[in-house]
Amino acid sequence: GALPDKDIASNSKLSNLRQVLREPAAASLDLSGVIFERAKEKFAGKKYVEAFREFRRLREEYPLSPHAIESAFLAGESAFLAGENEKCIEMTDLMVEQYPDNELTGFLLLRLGQLNENNARPAEAGEIYRTVQKNFKNPALIDQAKRMAKALDLL
Repeated sequence: GALPDKDIASNSKLSNLRQVLREPAAASLDLSGVIFERAKEKFAGKKYVEAFREFRRLREEYPLSPHAIESAFLAGESAFLAGENEKCIEMTDLMVEQYPDNELTGFLLLRLGQLNENNARPAEAGEIYRTVQKNFKNPALIDQAKRMAKALDLL
C-alpha cells in the first residue's frame, strides 16, 4: 500500500503547481503592503498629491488588498488636504458605492460636507451631516457630524 499513497501525494503537489502556474504573477506577489506604507509616509510628510497618487495606485493594482478600503479613504483625505476637490468627490463617490457601511466612508462624507461649506452651499453640507448621523453607528463619527451640523446652524 505504500506506492499508491506516494502517487497521490505527488499528484496533489502537481495540481498545486499547475494552479500556481496558472495564476498571474501579480496575484501571487502582493506588493500592496509596501505601496501602502510608502503612501502613508508621503501622507504623514504632508505630500498629499503624491500620497493620493500612491493610494489610488494601490486601489487600481490590488483591488482585493486588505489595504484597499483604507487606501480609498486616505486617497480622498489626501485630495481634500491638497485642495483637489474633484478627486476628493470622486473618492467619496467610490466609497459610498463600494463600502456604504464602512465608517471611513462616513468620515469622508464629512469632508464632502466641508467642501460644500467652503463653496457656500450650507444646505447641501447640512444634508450630508444629517445623512451621516442617520446611517452610521460609530459614536465618534456621529458626534463629529452633529458638531459640524450645529456649527452650520450658528453661521
